[in-house]
Amino acid sequence: MLKIENYTAGYANSDYLFQEVSLEVLPAQVVGIKGTNGCGKSTFIKGLVNLTPIKKGTVSLNGTNISGWDTAKIFQTKQIGYLSQRDRIFGHLTVSENIQMYLYYSQDKKLPDSDISKKLLAIIDSKQNLLASTLSGGEQLILALYCLEILNPNVLLLDEPSDSLDSNFKTILIDLINCWKMSGKSILLVEQNIEMLNIVSNNILILRQYESYY
Repeated sequence: MLKIENYTAGYANSDYLFQEVSLEVLPAQVVGIKGTNGCGKSTFIKGLVNLTPIKKGTVSLNGTNISGWDTAKIFQTKQIGYLSQRDRIFGHLTVSENIQMYLYYSQDKKLPDSDISKKLLAIIDSKQNLLASTLSGGEQLILALYCLEILNPNVLLLDEPSDSLDSNFKTILIDLINCWKMSGKSILLVEQNIEMLNIVSNNILILRQYESYY
């Protein structure tokens, strides 16, 4: 479970992007975040893993306050997975090397065998020996999602995963998020696609600058 209390964040020497946001993401739940450009959606999700500074407030992962932890320590728990808006894969490595690296850092050292993971792998399987940077945007997302499947974290932070995807890949993404939710994962989803948010989310937070949320 992810619990956020009185969360305030912004960049160094700047005004707050948002103030005093509090929310919980329970197991088997998707909480969506939407808002206008520049309201701090990506900053919000980056701050949860200390990629941007938290001005005040606490972030708890399964009851443990991780607000003061560095990013590496957070990911070493193997409880949280993060999909960034950009640079989602290691482009200088092949598809196979990306998969093997995530497999090395996974808990059980086994490739996932769920129906949805097999569907993801089928899309990129013929491209195993290609550099990941040569994949299309949709294929790079599929690779990144498959790598998250390998890690199998309890909590997932997803930053605009549907950006620039065609309708086929969006359908696969929705299916995957629903499978994750049914398996008991807690998912925080930043997304501009309102239709997708409405389909998969249990609750939606509308993020606005300089306002308080309770």
